[in-house]
Amino acid sequence: MDETITIDGSWTLFIGELSATLLIVQDGDRIGGTFANSSEHLSLKGNISRNLQVNFTIESTKRQGWAGKFEGVLNGNVMSGTTNLPKLGNSLWSASRQTRRSNSPK
Repeated sequence: MDETITIDGSWTLFIGELSATLLIVQDGDRIGGTFANSSEHLSLKGNISRNLQVNFTIESTKRQGWAGKFEGVLNGNVMSGTTNLPKLGNSLWSASRQTRRSNSPK
């Protein structure tokens, strides 16, 4: 895996009008972390390839067998692609990397 490719960090994810926060930790080509929305936190596992293809699954710890699959492409501080989620079916998604704000005065 190219060391300059990084997906680590906090992301704001949108699926239509729904939003969630992704907290992603990268280890080589593997990614893990959490998907958090207003109702629960879900585990996130997947990978990122050399050609910037991103694939991950979110799974509920509260609802056995509930899982959603995401496929997409990383382009700098933006990711986008398709998902298949229970009750929503196939949908488009996008995510933007959250930037850290400096507390220093201007």
